[in-house]
Amino acid sequence: MIRNYVIGIVIVLLIVGALAYLYFSGYFYTVKVDGIRVSYQNDLLVKYIRTTYSNSTFSLHGGQVMELTLNMSSSILPTQISGISISPPFRIYSISPSIPFTIKSGSYELINITIVAPMGNYNGPISIIINGQPTL
Repeated sequence: MIRNYVIGIVIVLLIVGALAYLYFSGYFYTVKVDGIRVSYQNDLLVKYIRTTYSNSTFSLHGGQVMELTLNMSSSILPTQISGISISPPFRIYSISPSIPFTIKSGSYELINITIVAPMGNYNGPISIIINGQPTL
């Protein structure tokens, strides 16, 4: 009889442990991104740089890591990118190439931004803010 109670308690503890693991891993949170908005802190960048991306609508669970790829191109002048930030509640995990970097005149650079989804429900866009300036 006591053995059955012990087995029952062990089973309950395993279920509670599994649920706690899923909760603290963010599996109970739904993060739906319905667009990426890129803006520039420096007005000069708007004239000299263009940014494109794909896959702007996706779903994650809380705390999940995802990589976004931006294709940034420079026109007449080389452009030094000195910072990239993302709107809360998202966090940047890593950026490649490392900042600062320069996009040569007439060329492009693929920027891989690894983000971490918030540990909570979210439905909306992600805003990415790029800072830098044209160089000579």
